[in-house]
Amino acid sequence: MATKAIYQKLFPLEHDAVNWTDGFWGNLFQLCHETVLPSMRRALDEPKNGAVFSNFYVAAGLQEGERKGTMWSDGDCYKYMEAWTHVYGLTKAPAILEELDELIEVIAQSQLESGYISTPMQLRDDKEYWTNLRDHELYNMGHLLTAAAVHHRITGKGNFLEIAIRLADHLCDTFMSRPAALAHFGFNPSHTMGAVDRYRATGEKKYLELAQCFVDMRGSQPGGGDVNQSLVALREETRAVGHAVTAGYLYCGATDVVAETGDEELLAGFHSLVGIGEELPAASEEGDAELLTGDDEWRYPEYQRIRETPRDDYLTANDFGIQVDLQAYLSRVRSVDVLRETRVLRGFTR
Repeated sequence: MATKAIYQKLFPLEHDAVNWTDGFWGNLFQLCHETVLPSMRRALDEPKNGAVFSNFYVAAGLQEGERKGTMWSDGDCYKYMEAWTHVYGLTKAPAILEELDELIEVIAQSQLESGYISTPMQLRDDKEYWTNLRDHELYNMGHLLTAAAVHHRITGKGNFLEIAIRLADHLCDTFMSRPAALAHFGFNPSHTMGAVDRYRATGEKKYLELAQCFVDMRGSQPGGGDVNQSLVALREETRAVGHAVTAGYLYCGATDVVAETGDEELLAGFHSLVGIGEELPAASEEGDAELLTGDDEWRYPEYQRIRETPRDDYLTANDFGIQVDLQAYLSRVRSVDVLRETRVLRGFTR
């Protein structure tokens, strides 16, 4: 049973309502179909790539090997599958559906009985689940939930949806009691959108309640920070700060919750973020890091500790920084990037 957001003002067209034939968009669609996605699949089969399908085959017991790629490898694989599904929706190419069915079967075999699935974690003996938000468990899972919803809507098949339902039920069991230790999960939070997509695909209210839980937990406990926008509850936030990608996921997921629930308090929180802040003084790239040091608009000087992929062995769920002995690993360029991302969120440009 699919649902339609009752508080939403604008709705996307159905996937097959528009067919790109020629011209600018037609050419881009052809490029995506014939070149970009096939090239991506070759990359995802390359052992040295950051994201790989091989982890699923190893976790499923279908291949020998060890974990490859990044901790967010699974999520990038799901995004490829989602894109391929959209192409199938317009082309109805049997080969695409066959490829997706094969991958879905492997993913199903790699999923644990509990419903948990994040192969970079499953293939490591030195990792405990749900202890480090930088392990990107929820990032991976959120993209599975969304990709499965798209696949079900476009193909009408339930094989990917069944995996997503088992996963969503696992997330309900893990998070609905709102354990304090998981208050700030996760980094790049695709899971809120994924939970709403699960609700829209099935009509089961518990998945919408799960999405609301994710929004409410963020910033509900001490130990959060600006990088992950978890210092305060989202409804109380007045500044767009931190990591631009994380913020995009967070705001989109919370917007989906508003669209489904009409949560006026949460909507008002978003309104308070629009246009907030004064432009920072111009600075050279050499001075950007120093500028941040003296920027009293930052509630915590986290720019001193930010690294896109910290050494997770040194981090815990509530540790957003890097220990002093690892400061040498920090790049000044990364500090500049964080400043730029924050300016973009505040409406500034270089």
